[in-house]
Amino acid sequence: MKKEIKFYYPAIYAEVNNDFDKNIKDYKEKCKELGRTDIKFVYLFEEKELQFDSEPFLNKSLEDRIENAYRKLKWKINKDNIIISFRHSSNAYVDSNVTCKRLYELAQKYPYINLGIEDADITWGVYDIIKANQKLDDIADKIKKLDLSPAEQLLMAYFDITSIPYQKESDDENKNISRAIYSILNSNKIVCVGYVELLKEIMARIDKNNVVMFENFLMVNENNIDYSHMTAIVYLKDEKYNLNGYYYIDPTSDTKRKNESNKFALASFLVPLDMLKYSFYELKTDEMTEKRGIAQLMNVLDSNAKLSYNYITDIPSSVVDEDARPNRSLLNHMINNCIELRRKYNINDEIKMSKEIDKKVRKDLLDDHELCFNCLKSQSKPIELGQLVAMILAVLKKNNFTKEEAYSRVKYILKNNKTKEEKFFIKNKLSRFSYDNLKRFCERYPEFNIFEKQTTTQNNCKKTEMEQTC
Repeated sequence: MKKEIKFYYPAIYAEVNNDFDKNIKDYKEKCKELGRTDIKFVYLFEEKELQFDSEPFLNKSLEDRIENAYRKLKWKINKDNIIISFRHSSNAYVDSNVTCKRLYELAQKYPYINLGIEDADITWGVYDIIKANQKLDDIADKIKKLDLSPAEQLLMAYFDITSIPYQKESDDENKNISRAIYSILNSNKIVCVGYVELLKEIMARIDKNNVVMFENFLMVNENNIDYSHMTAIVYLKDEKYNLNGYYYIDPTSDTKRKNESNKFALASFLVPLDMLKYSFYELKTDEMTEKRGIAQLMNVLDSNAKLSYNYITDIPSSVVDEDARPNRSLLNHMINNCIELRRKYNINDEIKMSKEIDKKVRKDLLDDHELCFNCLKSQSKPIELGQLVAMILAVLKKNNFTKEEAYSRVKYILKNNKTKEEKFFIKNKLSRFSYDNLKRFCERYPEFNIFEKQTTTQNNCKKTEMEQTC
């Protein structure tokens, strides 16, 4: 089977630089160099451009821009090789319902143009996009209908996505099949990147203000072998649990894998950043590029299944112990929400920040990784074991668990953590799942005791106390 090859051309570059002829020439030279006549030419807009009728900077409607591009391309490139696509984004300004509606309208208006959404380096047609978004909306709507706090909504979504078995793509498949959101929703493949993307997409539909997720790319050393791994930094604001800060989350750690007995434990759910220093694995920040303050990079993506030129990549953040390298999204969020950062640079909503101060703040955070980490850490207070159990019970109750079933599930999670704590974390007394904390919690709430039997009198008394706490 021939490897699919794509040549990307960002629309904004074409329209600002007016360099159609140069890029068409580059495309034709690449076709000649590779001896292929079927290389796809992808004229790439951003998904956010589907949200508006016109581009303010260019003062042109989206339809005019599409027609103009296609008119210039069709005389010089085989029509079958032309794709006009919109690069997917799950940012707050993108409404998936608007995306589906506008893309459908455009597909009806221009049936002769190959239109779609570009998710990583895979083009998805309008009906695949509508079907995938319906799946996401169904999950989000189910959660939104319930009377849950933001932390509880996040946990319920976490329960849903971690129930999907981990399944890597085969060697002859595009690796993004298991990583890009529309790919994993239209296949049965999903790995670490996919779990983070899926959780991020669901939460963006539920609560864009109180739960904000940022991809967190790490290099992990296990048994002297380095491998890349995607986790997330999540900003969580929840009045019920008095939370307003940044936490580490790794959904992959709670997923089922073929031929592995990986038990659900929540050991890596809402971990305070200060706890990362106790990780058993050696976690290192991603050093792929120092251009982390820039949102996009253009490069070549090569795999067994696909070759893409001028492929646009969003650079994720990379946060580990005492080292934080934020991308533009995380930088923007910190400037608006990080209390310690705003105090340090005297940022307030009543006085508009000057361009000079804004530039200095961004430069300082990009240059001083320890400063950035400490600002995040200062707003990452511990979530006590009792609080987490209260969240679990609230979610299980909404899932129609009986009291006995819910208590049994909590005990199952505590037992798994008793084992997993030793596998994933260096021994300490601070972790909410440390032996000391587990022991203390079980003594206070014997209905969840995993160490020894308690008397019936104690049990009934403490059940009432925990019910009041939850």
